[in-house]
Amino acid sequence: MTDPSRALSVMTLLHRLADATVTAYNRDRRQNPERFVGCTDGLGPDFLFVENVARLLGCNVDHVRRVPRSELPASKIGQRLVYARADVEAYIRSKRDTGTARHVATRGPQKLQLVAADQATRATPLILSLVPSDC
Repeated sequence: MTDPSRALSVMTLLHRLADATVTAYNRDRRQNPERFVGCTDGLGPDFLFVENVARLLGCNVDHVRRVPRSELPASKIGQRLVYARADVEAYIRSKRDTGTARHVATRGPQKLQLVAADQATRATPLILSLVPSDC
């Protein structure tokens, strides 16, 4: 048989553990709300905090805050910036690089210059062509 006082102490310990877990969870929700965006009682999947947007864009929070609101609209709720996911996706699409000629570097055939080890003191390097000679 189990001792009733021991069972009571175990139950008390479990209650304290449960209370501590709930307290830590609620504190984490207050301090890091961006981690709980997908929760049913949070903002849901349609809205993002600035930290989530920074993570999506691969930059820091300060960069996201410096983006003009005309390019990336945001709502300020209290002291928090909240972005619509559709606006963030539209911003990403607007920044797409389509590879126009002004962005693509065009280079002709390149020649690689190698200096032979026994000729390293000479001023003229040995030139090998990476392009076939019939070009």
